[in-house]
Amino acid sequence: MGAAKQLYVKRSHFVTLDEAKENKQVHMKNGGSYTALKGELIATNLEGDQMVITQEQKDNYIPVPMTELSDLKVKMAKGYMEMGDINLEMSEAFHHAENEAETITNRLFNGAYKEY
Repeated sequence: MGAAKQLYVKRSHFVTLDEAKENKQVHMKNGGSYTALKGELIATNLEGDQMVITQEQKDNYIPVPMTELSDLKVKMAKGYMEMGDINLEMSEAFHHAENEAETITNRLFNGAYKEY
């Protein structure tokens, strides 16, 4: 038997659950929306994204006792979230630079910068 593996979770998978008291529109960041029916649960992740789950699906969600975290662990968790945001910004900047380089390369090969 191999060594025990470390488990990881993305922070977007942590959600809060709120029961819809009446039929309610849930708005997504991309501008779309849908209706949460009375009694359904609205799951909201740490980025503010929402989705609707039924009461039957609630058993798939395990409560996380956040109050049991020490101050150091809370600081570490926030630090990891900040590092994730920085990594995302760096990744997006890299992809932008890569796309720009590809565009310029295509223009060079297609003669857009051809001198007469």
